[in-house]
Amino acid sequence: MYEKHVWEPKETIVSALLNVMENGIEDAHKRIDENVEMFPFAEDAVVSTNRVKQALLDVRLLGADVNKTYAIGGLFKNSNSRWRLLVFEYDKETAKLGDLVSEFNVTNYTPSADIEWLKLSTTIYNGTFISEILIDWSKLNDGDVFGTGIKGDVLTFDKKCCIRNQKTVNKTLSPAINSDSSFPNYAYFSGNWEKRNIGEIEVMTTTLPTSGMLLGFYGDKLEGLFYKETNGIKLTVRIDNGEPFEMWINDNNDSTVIAENLEKTEHVVEIYQDPYFGTSMENKHSFYNYKGCLNVKGFVQDTYPLFVSGQNKVFYFYGDSFTAGGGANMAESYATFCGDNLGAQAIRVAQGGAALVERSDRLWVPTLQEFAFNSSVGKRARPQRADMVFINIGTNDTPDAVSNDDYQTTMIEFLKKLKLRHPGCPIILMNDWLKKYTVACQNAASVVENVHFVDVSSWVYEKQPDLHPTLLGHQQIGRILANTIISIKW
Repeated sequence: MYEKHVWEPKETIVSALLNVMENGIEDAHKRIDENVEMFPFAEDAVVSTNRVKQALLDVRLLGADVNKTYAIGGLFKNSNSRWRLLVFEYDKETAKLGDLVSEFNVTNYTPSADIEWLKLSTTIYNGTFISEILIDWSKLNDGDVFGTGIKGDVLTFDKKCCIRNQKTVNKTLSPAINSDSSFPNYAYFSGNWEKRNIGEIEVMTTTLPTSGMLLGFYGDKLEGLFYKETNGIKLTVRIDNGEPFEMWINDNNDSTVIAENLEKTEHVVEIYQDPYFGTSMENKHSFYNYKGCLNVKGFVQDTYPLFVSGQNKVFYFYGDSFTAGGGANMAESYATFCGDNLGAQAIRVAQGGAALVERSDRLWVPTLQEFAFNSSVGKRARPQRADMVFINIGTNDTPDAVSNDDYQTTMIEFLKKLKLRHPGCPIILMNDWLKKYTVACQNAASVVENVHFVDVSSWVYEKQPDLHPTLLGHQQIGRILANTIISIKW
C-alpha cells in the first residue's frame, strides 16, 4: 500500500482511483469529477459531452504505430443489450474511420465493477496491437451511444496513449513490491541486488549486469545518493518513457543530480548500471567481489517502487548482449519492447559476450549460468516469481569450441535450474541468432516440461554491421516475439 505522502503534492485522477480502497467509490468519483480533462483524447478531438471524458480514464494502445491516429468508432452502454467499444484507425485528411483494430463487443454484459479495465480483442497487426481501456461505466447512461461521426464527435486518442511515445505517465502508475521484504521501499529492484553494509553505511548493491531500479517520484528534480567504491560507475537513465541518457555518478559520494528542470508532477524513472566485466580473469567475476558494482543509499527526494509498464506481470529474459540491449542501449532491448507489447515488466538477466558453455579460449567471459545463479557472495540469486521466462543464448558459443551435444546437455541443466527458480512458469527457449544450435535447442525443449521452442531463424530485423539489432531492430524483434507468444496454444 502506498503511503499517502507520495500523492499529497498534487492530486491526480490516478491518485483518486487508488484512494478507492481507503475512501470508497463515491469519494473517487468526486475527485475524478473535479479533474475533467481531454486526456486520453487528443487536444483537437471533438467530444460533445463530458460524460465521455469522465467515463474514459485511461487508454493504452500497446504496439500502436505512433505515426497513425486512432479513434473510438463506437461506445455503447447497454444499447439494445449491446455493450461495445470499438477502436479504429482514423484518417485526419479525409475525416473518416479506417480499419477496425480492436473491439469489445458483448451482449447482456455485466461489468465486474463501476471502474474496470477492458482488454479489447485484436483484429489486425498480427495480434501485436493490444487496446486496454480503463472505463467508469457509472458515468454513462443505459442506452448511451457515442462514437466518431456520431453527434459530430471526433473521438481521437492522444498520442501519449501509444505505449512507446508516452510522456504523461501519471495515469499508468502501477505499484511494485520487492521480492525481498528486507529491501528498502524507495525503488523496485529489478534483477539481482544484495543488501549489505560498507562500514556503517547500508547500501543496496547490484550483483548482476542489467540490474536496475524502477521508481516514481513527484517533483522537478531527482538526486541519487550513491556510494562509490571504484571509478567509472556509469548509469543509463530513462524518465517518463522518454529517450534514455547516460550519466556518471558523483566521484565525491555526494548527491548525484539525475535530472532537474522537469515538469513539477509525478514521474516514472528507470535506472540501470552500465556493466563492464573487462577482458581478464581478474575481472571475470567483478560483480562477485563488488568491483564496478553500483551501491545505492537512496534518493534525496521521496521515491517509491513502480512497474514502468503499468502492469503487474513480470517476464524474465536470460541472455547475452542481444538481450542486454546491444546495438541500442541498456534501457531498450527486444525484451523491453516485447514486454511493452504484452503489457508486462521485462527484467533482464543478461551480459554482453556471455556464452552458455565455458570456453577455454575465453575464460574471462562469465557463462550465463555463472552470472545468473551466483551473487556477489557466491550464493544463488533469488529473483521474484515470473509469469514467463525467455532464454536466448548461444551466439557467443562456437561449434569449434562447443559441440551440439555439450550445448544441449548444458541447456537442459540450465532449464532445470530455472524451473526450480521459477516454479510452474512457462519457459520460451529461442535458438541463437546465427542458427548454430537450433537442433540442440529443439531437443532440450522437448525433454523438459513446460518449455516451448521458438525458432528465430527466419526473423528479419534491422541490424548493425556486427549483427546486433539497431533500436528499430530491437523493436521489430520485440513485436515478432510478442506476436509469437500470442499465437502459442498454451
